[in-house]
Amino acid sequence: MAAGDRSLVVLPRDNLEGILTELPLPSLLSCCAVSKSLLKLIKEDSEFARLHLAKSEPHLMIQSSCIRLIDLDTDAASRVEVKPNLSNPLDVFQITHSCNGLVLLEYMSELDNVHRCMIYNPVTGEYTLLPELVARYRTVSGFFYCPQTNRFEVLCTFYRVKPISDSDSDSEMELYQSSDSDSDMELYLVSAHDTNSEGSDLDIGSEDQEPCSDSDSDYVYSESDAVGEIYIKGSRSWESLGILPFCPLNIYGRCHLEKAVHWMCSDKAVPNLIVLYNFETHEFGEISGPPHLVKNDALAYTDLVMVVIGNRLSIIDRFTNWLKFSVWIMKEYGVKDSWSREFVVDTNGWLLHARYCLMPIICRNNGEIVMVSDFGFILLYDMNKKKGRVVNHPPLELDWRLLMHTPSFISLKDVVSGTNLEVLKVAPRLDDPRLIQNNHLELSATFSDEAETAS
Repeated sequence: MAAGDRSLVVLPRDNLEGILTELPLPSLLSCCAVSKSLLKLIKEDSEFARLHLAKSEPHLMIQSSCIRLIDLDTDAASRVEVKPNLSNPLDVFQITHSCNGLVLLEYMSELDNVHRCMIYNPVTGEYTLLPELVARYRTVSGFFYCPQTNRFEVLCTFYRVKPISDSDSDSEMELYQSSDSDSDMELYLVSAHDTNSEGSDLDIGSEDQEPCSDSDSDYVYSESDAVGEIYIKGSRSWESLGILPFCPLNIYGRCHLEKAVHWMCSDKAVPNLIVLYNFETHEFGEISGPPHLVKNDALAYTDLVMVVIGNRLSIIDRFTNWLKFSVWIMKEYGVKDSWSREFVVDTNGWLLHARYCLMPIICRNNGEIVMVSDFGFILLYDMNKKKGRVVNHPPLELDWRLLMHTPSFISLKDVVSGTNLEVLKVAPRLDDPRLIQNNHLELSATFSDEAETAS
């Protein structure tokens, strides 16, 4: 065969893999239609899947009316739509985590008294449902997957609420008030669901709102009711972790680093600003925040965002100065004195007001901060070059979710091999390359600190 007639498929495997792993996701999916050998390599070879994951760049995942993946490396931020034809009850699941190519989705039904977790790969369309977890109030979760060992774990923290009957409500209230009198945690009296009304939501009394106590039965909980459970690959059920060292109501801003998930914590009973759970040691821990931030600052959950920059724990602070925000980096993990303010970003010249329109999602390793507005804009600002770009996106619908996700071809069948979990499959839209063509977002403008706008 003449050299000009040789196809890509006859290249040595190492060379072929090197080329394919550099391709963007739409192009890689189009290659699956070239030949059966390419299709088998890309979608069925576990070794290639792990090599591809190691070189893949994170995408922005948005769940609104559907689930979308947005490639942040392309000039126009081309969009790959992932819209599986999920039927009930799967379409009520919401994305909550992404870790090494897999996504955790959750569904909480307090009316049905059940919490469900689903592990999903939107690229392959495979998903598996974990065993049911008895519903608790205010579940905050964590998810970890290691592609080298195929091990995954799911952590759920929640309140274990207890019903109080009319006969013993007074004595129970006295017991909880007494046991919690030395704690900073506030006692909540929570109204139970009206089981005759569909879609009613559990309501918690806050400092500005009197607790609702006019239902037939009430729920009460205290510090001792903050508990956690964990599911480890291969288990047949969830395992209890006992009482939590923090209040699930007071943690937010989930951030993964290595084998631990971190949260900002406003619980006054916890000395430090950051709490964590290590999936390797199965231990909880705490980390001090930047020296100028105090516990009350953690309440400003829209103005303090925890991210990872260059594999280091970092905090984007818009609380201290709403016209400028600071980027703090912990140069030595766990060492309080190693926090350093590396960047100060002035938002006055931005096309969109950072405080009221945009929520920081992540800071990429190339120095770009990714911010999203529910009005339908994505802003990427390069802290090193002091330049930004604005990308148009349809307005986000109610109850939208955002996270960073690295696309992967890792098969869930390989992940759950040796367990009793069943792998099901839906047909994601990106399986058809024709649906990807001309499906992109428009770059509306660019700007810099020197010139406010440049078309």
